[in-house]
Amino acid sequence: MPPERLTIPDLLQRGADHFQANRLREARDACEQVLRAEPVNPHAAYLLGLIAHKSGNYADAARWLRLSVAVGGANPAILNNLGEAYRAQGRLAEALRCFQEGIRLAPGMAQLHNNCGLACHALGRVAEAAVHFSEAVRVQPEYAKAHRNLGRALQDLGRAREAWACFDRAQACGQWPENTTAIKQ
Repeated sequence: MPPERLTIPDLLQRGADHFQANRLREARDACEQVLRAEPVNPHAAYLLGLIAHKSGNYADAARWLRLSVAVGGANPAILNNLGEAYRAQGRLAEALRCFQEGIRLAPGMAQLHNNCGLACHALGRVAEAAVHFSEAVRVQPEYAKAHRNLGRALQDLGRAREAWACFDRAQACGQWPENTTAIKQ
């Protein structure tokens, strides 16, 4: 019986299935097979970026995600993941640029606003962070993490009553801040 011959879409699907099942080595193998046939396949590069990120290799994640954008064009989801790879490396200005570009392309993507807010907050731009967190919860009212992050930003801005309302909302959505003692003080 001849060996199984898979098409590029089949291999990409196989890679995605393995990734979803947390079989990262098998997912990477499928992507590498794609890249042997098509060295600049944006979908394989994107999946390799996600695999590297999940493995904690943020520099490789950023490299693969940049390649995906370069050959496949700007995509809000890819820019969000690229921004997260940069943020994980402490490259906050680059992360912020990715999130801002993603928001330009998809202003209604709550996750981009939340991540942009996290980058702004880490850069000390707390008021700007609060604006992004507010937009995230406006777009997606049940986004617990964004409510929690908005509460933290408002607390840092000295707006304790509003912060607690956000924490209450986060809790109602299923998320409670990790360090509640510090927040209450």
